[in-house]
Amino acid sequence: MYTYAVFIIFKDFTGFKVKLFKSALIENNWIPYLSILIPSIMILLAALLMLEIKLRQTLWSSLFVLCAFTIYLFAINEYSLFTGCSCGGVFEQLSYSQHLVLNVIFIGINVFALLYFSRKKVQET
Repeated sequence: MYTYAVFIIFKDFTGFKVKLFKSALIENNWIPYLSILIPSIMILLAALLMLEIKLRQTLWSSLFVLCAFTIYLFAINEYSLFTGCSCGGVFEQLSYSQHLVLNVIFIGINVFALLYFSRKKVQET
C-alpha cells in the first residue's frame, strides 16, 4: 500500500501539494516540509517492511502512521470545509466512508502482523 501511495503522490506531486494547501488542519508554512516528509516516511516503511529489517519496530511505526492518516482523514472530513484527502489514484475514487473502512482494514492487517510476528519470536526463544 505504501509503494502504491508514493507512486501516486510522485505521479502528481503538484496536485498532492495543492490538496495539502486546501487542508484547514495544516499550517501552510508546514506544507513544503510535509510534502517531502510524508512520501519519504512511506518509502522508508515500504523498504523496511519488504526487507524485514527491524520488523516489529517497523510494524509499530507503520501502525502509528496508519492511525495518524486515519485520524487526519476523519478530522478533515468532519471538522473542515475541505472534504477529502490528499490521496490520489484508487483512494480518490472512494467515498469518505469507504476510505475510512479501508484504512481500518489496513490497521487491522498491521495489528495482525504485529501479533503474528510477536508470537513467532516468542516461539523461537
